[in-house]
Amino acid sequence: MIRALLLFLLLPLAAFAQDPGATLLTIAGSRLQSGADKELEVNMAWLRALPQQSIRTSTIWTHQVDDFQGVLLRDLVAAVGTLGGSVRLQALDGYEVTIPLAELGLDAPVLAYLRNGQPMSVRERGPIWVLYPFDTHPEYRNETTYGRAIWQVTRISFVAPEG
Repeated sequence: MIRALLLFLLLPLAAFAQDPGATLLTIAGSRLQSGADKELEVNMAWLRALPQQSIRTSTIWTHQVDDFQGVLLRDLVAAVGTLGGSVRLQALDGYEVTIPLAELGLDAPVLAYLRNGQPMSVRERGPIWVLYPFDTHPEYRNETTYGRAIWQVTRISFVAPEG
């Protein structure tokens, strides 16, 4: 019973690999939305229309160096605009991280959706995995950045600055 329920819940996330029009991410708090209760549903075709970024890196969760492709988080922010001072990323399992917009770099983080040229399944930390070029930038090899390398991202929202 539990197995069938999990399969039912995960099928929509697996479907994006076959259907580039399927919703992959939900974005809340952007300037593209016409009202506070509106959310932007993003599909693979929308992500592929943004500038693409590739990184080749190993991670503390994998056993080899892989090629990842996706979109720089800063490019996504630029595309949708923002009403906040931070970006919150939420995963399928409820895990979430918040990254100040001021800390988005020119080369990272990347919202990776391909690993070695193939879409990532939920089991492989997909459909979207936030990654940093750990191998070429030692400054990313720290507890804070590893904690921000969230996988199975399904929702992005913008948080207003405190104060």
